[in-house]
Amino acid sequence: MSQTFKVGDTVLIAKTSTYYGECKYANPADVLGEITSIMTSEYDGEDSYTVGVDWDTGHTNHYRIKDLVHYGNNPLTKELSSHMKI
Repeated sequence: MSQTFKVGDTVLIAKTSTYYGECKYANPADVLGEITSIMTSEYDGEDSYTVGVDWDTGHTNHYRIKDLVHYGNNPLTKELSSHMKI
């Protein structure tokens, strides 16, 4: 099932993503980010890097939809909420 995102959504990198924790700053594990852009292209398939995210680390990166999860729908929500000011 594909997720639907919009600019302004708060997201995390999915634990199933190959990018989860790959780089402490550019692909941070368990760090909140905000979607800043959603590009459309001729090929908007599952493997298109169309979602721009600004991470709380100060870095920006682009992802496939399958690499991200909404913050509110993630089991880490309660755990992170207790450690972070949102």
